[in-house]
Amino acid sequence: MKKILIPILFFVCLMALQSCYYDKAEQVYPIKSNTCDTSAMTYTTHVQPIIQNYCYSCHAGAASAGAGIVLDSYLSLKAFVPSGSLVNRLVTTDPSILMPKGGPKLSDCDISKIKAWINAGAPN
Repeated sequence: MKKILIPILFFVCLMALQSCYYDKAEQVYPIKSNTCDTSAMTYTTHVQPIIQNYCYSCHAGAASAGAGIVLDSYLSLKAFVPSGSLVNRLVTTDPSILMPKGGPKLSDCDISKIKAWINAGAPN
């Protein structure tokens, strides 16, 4: 029995030592970035994907669910910037006008990106 047990224990110890390959914590446990980069926001690169994911189902093309508001182009979205209605609909606490209607609220990062885009002059 001892003849079998010793090689097995040796093998288990050897495997345990083999599994400790990384000696740097950041390689084993990479730090997740909680930062939201809002620098150099443009419509095409940053804002359009957000609007496409959350708004196009009601506010694009011939979609009639969006009360006739179409947001599927740069110019059509930019028209809602000066009045503040775009951001107001995303940050309101009134559930009857909060957008996207019936869906999850945009993340704080996505809202920050849209605000940064507006503050930068809403570049295309």
